Amino acid sequence: MDDQLSEDLVNNRMESWGFGIFTGITAFLVATGIYGLLIQEVVSNTRDFGIKMALGASRSVIARLMLKRITMLLTAGLGIGLLLVVAVRRLVEGVVVWRATSIDPAQALRSE
Repeated sequence: MDDQLSEDLVNNRMESWGFGIFTGITAFLVATGIYGLLIQEVVSNTRDFGIKMALGASRSVIARLMLKRITMLLTAGLGIGLLLVVAVRRLVEGVVVWRATSIDPAQALRSE
Protein backbone atom coordinates (compact mmCIF):
# COMPACT_ATOMS: atom_id res chain seq x y z
CA MET A 1 0.00 0.00 0.00
CA ASP A 2 2.87 2.36 0.81
CA ASP A 3 4.41 1.72 -2.60
CA GLN A 4 1.11 2.49 -4.36
CA LEU A 5 0.61 5.67 -2.32
CA SER A 6 4.19 6.75 -3.00
CA GLU A 7 3.75 6.17 -6.74
CA ASP A 8 0.51 8.17 -6.78
CA LEU A 9 2.16 11.05 -4.91
CA VAL A 10 5.08 11.09 -7.35
CA ASN A 11 2.64 11.29 -10.28
CA ASN A 12 0.71 14.11 -8.59
CA ARG A 13 3.92 16.02 -7.89
CA MET A 14 5.10 15.62 -11.48
CA GLU A 15 1.75 16.90 -12.78
CA SER A 16 1.94 19.85 -10.39
CA TRP A 17 5.47 20.68 -11.54
CA GLY A 18 4.38 20.45 -15.16
CA PHE A 19 1.42 22.75 -14.63
CA GLY A 20 3.62 25.14 -12.67
CA ILE A 21 6.19 25.29 -15.45
CA PHE A 22 3.54 25.91 -18.11
CA THR A 23 1.90 28.55 -15.90
CA GLY A 24 5.24 30.31 -15.53
CA ILE A 25 5.82 30.23 -19.27
CA THR A 26 2.32 31.57 -19.88
CA ALA A 27 2.80 34.40 -17.38
CA PHE A 28 6.10 35.30 -19.04
CA LEU A 29 4.48 35.34 -22.49
CA VAL A 30 1.59 37.49 -21.25
CA ALA A 31 3.98 39.98 -19.62
CA THR A 32 6.11 40.09 -22.76
CA GLY A 33 3.04 40.66 -24.92
CA ILE A 34 1.75 43.50 -22.76
CA TYR A 35 5.21 45.08 -22.68
CA GLY A 36 5.41 44.80 -26.47
CA LEU A 37 1.99 46.42 -26.77
CA LEU A 38 3.09 49.32 -24.59
CA ILE A 39 6.32 49.85 -26.53
CA GLN A 40 4.55 49.63 -29.90
CA GLU A 41 1.98 52.21 -28.86
CA VAL A 42 4.64 54.62 -27.60
CA VAL A 43 6.81 54.21 -30.71
CA SER A 44 3.93 54.54 -33.16
CA ASN A 45 2.57 57.67 -31.44
CA THR A 46 5.84 59.45 -30.61
CA ARG A 47 5.28 62.12 -33.25
CA ASP A 48 1.71 62.77 -32.07
CA PHE A 49 2.87 63.08 -28.47
CA GLY A 50 5.64 65.46 -29.48
CA ILE A 51 3.20 67.71 -31.34
CA LYS A 52 0.75 67.70 -28.42
CA MET A 53 3.52 68.57 -25.96
CA ALA A 54 4.69 71.38 -28.29
CA LEU A 55 1.16 72.75 -28.27
CA GLY A 56 1.13 72.78 -24.46
CA ALA A 57 -0.06 69.36 -23.30
CA SER A 58 1.45 68.25 -20.01
CA ARG A 59 3.06 64.91 -19.31
CA SER A 60 0.05 63.82 -17.27
CA VAL A 61 -2.25 64.48 -20.24
CA ILE A 62 0.01 62.42 -22.51
CA ALA A 63 0.16 59.63 -19.91
CA ARG A 64 -3.65 59.59 -19.63
CA LEU A 65 -4.02 59.41 -23.42
CA MET A 66 -1.54 56.54 -23.51
CA LEU A 67 -3.29 54.66 -20.71
CA LYS A 68 -6.66 55.17 -22.39
CA ARG A 69 -5.40 53.71 -25.69
CA ILE A 70 -3.72 50.78 -24.00
CA THR A 71 -6.80 50.07 -21.88
CA MET A 72 -8.96 50.00 -25.01
CA LEU A 73 -6.55 47.60 -26.74
CA LEU A 74 -6.32 45.31 -23.71
CA THR A 75 -10.09 45.31 -23.28
CA ALA A 76 -10.59 44.41 -26.94
CA GLY A 77 -8.01 41.63 -26.66
CA LEU A 78 -9.59 40.22 -23.52
CA GLY A 79 -13.05 40.36 -25.08
CA ILE A 80 -11.95 38.52 -28.20
CA GLY A 81 -10.04 36.01 -26.08
CA LEU A 82 -13.06 35.29 -23.91
CA LEU A 83 -15.26 34.78 -26.96
CA LEU A 84 -12.73 32.33 -28.38
CA VAL A 85 -12.55 30.47 -25.06
CA VAL A 86 -16.34 30.07 -25.00
CA ALA A 87 -16.36 28.82 -28.60
CA VAL A 88 -13.53 26.34 -28.04
CA ARG A 89 -15.09 25.17 -24.78
CA ARG A 90 -18.35 24.34 -26.53
CA LEU A 91 -16.48 22.50 -29.25
CA VAL A 92 -14.47 20.47 -26.74
CA GLU A 93 -17.57 19.69 -24.65
CA GLY A 94 -19.30 18.36 -27.74
CA VAL A 95 -16.40 16.12 -28.64
CA VAL A 96 -15.96 14.83 -25.08
CA VAL A 97 -19.68 14.12 -24.61
CA TRP A 98 -19.80 12.36 -27.99
CA ARG A 99 -16.81 10.23 -27.10
CA ALA A 100 -18.16 9.41 -23.63
CA THR A 101 -21.50 8.27 -25.05
CA SER A 102 -19.85 6.06 -27.68
CA ILE A 103 -18.07 3.82 -25.15
CA ASP A 104 -19.07 0.17 -25.26
CA PRO A 105 -19.91 -0.88 -21.65
CA ALA A 106 -18.84 -4.49 -22.15
CA GLN A 107 -15.45 -3.49 -23.52
CA ALA A 108 -14.96 -0.98 -20.71
CA LEU A 109 -15.67 -3.68 -18.10
CA ARG A 110 -13.30 -6.14 -19.80
CA SER A 111 -10.45 -3.62 -19.83
CA GLU A 112 -10.58 -3.26 -16.05
